Amino acid sequence: MPFLSDLKFLISANEHFLKGSRMQVIKSHFAEYFCDLFASQYISKYSGEILDYIDHPNQTIFGVTHPSTDNRIKIVDLFLSQKRAPFLDFMLDSFERITGNEIKKRFFDLGDDAFCDLAPIKLTMQTIYHQFLLRRGNFGNKDQTKL
Repeated sequence: MPFLSDLKFLISANEHFLKGSRMQVIKSHFAEYFCDLFASQYISKYSGEILDYIDHPNQTIFGVTHPSTDNRIKIVDLFLSQKRAPFLDFMLDSFERITGNEIKKRFFDLGDDAFCDLAPIKLTMQTIYHQFLLRRGNFGNKDQTKL
């Protein structure tokens, strides 16, 4: 379980324990995991990829205020893959009990080739423009279907 593997230092009086109280460390780690889960419900795994890019050499190192990047990525991956784990269930259940809302996937996965659909194109002739509207769907006419 990612959370507990980071907090092994709470058992012994090492430099991390001496820098902060147990409860403050736990609160800080919970807050970071919550932020990661909250963001991932909207932006998928991309916050983890940014963390990995920024902190790659120190991925397994944890501190008083932050869990290890490796474990932060693991908990998000568990959430996105809809796998169950005791700590993840605890986080999700706690959030729902406190707020009345659930953390859930709130994004649509466009796939790898969706970028081509979003890239701007230069329309040089009116007939091409009309064909483009027919193929992409005419947003002004709800009865129009995509071809």
